[in-house]
Amino acid sequence: MTPRYKIWFTDESKRQFIAIRDGRARQAVVRSLDRLEQEPERQGKPLSGDLRGYRSVRSAGQRYRIIYRVDGILVVVVIVTIGLRREGDKHDAYALAQKLLQAGLLDARSDDSYRKMVKYIDALSYDSREIVPHYGD
Repeated sequence: MTPRYKIWFTDESKRQFIAIRDGRARQAVVRSLDRLEQEPERQGKPLSGDLRGYRSVRSAGQRYRIIYRVDGILVVVVIVTIGLRREGDKHDAYALAQKLLQAGLLDARSDDSYRKMVKYIDALSYDSREIVPHYGD
């Protein structure tokens, strides 16, 4: 079956993915990303509050969260955060997404920055066969 959605990483989420040192956790995240290519709007849970318009899916034994946005018109899943779930910690995946939102780096209400990213979708589209062997060990 041909993937319906393309997966696109923001610069920050790409850095977060690369920083996952545990090979098994990285592979689990890749499997979750692969599943997001098919019906991402039916996976994970919708977020609320400031992160309304984004979704979160658990990965790697529920330790990691992948926070993403689905654009049905462009048929793109934009991965904005990949991180550990550490409730109450400043490095928690949700806390990081909040910080990025407050810094204007992922604003769900202003699509100006999003339109700029869309120009590069084809060049930066996700393919696990390209990413994992390059960073895997």
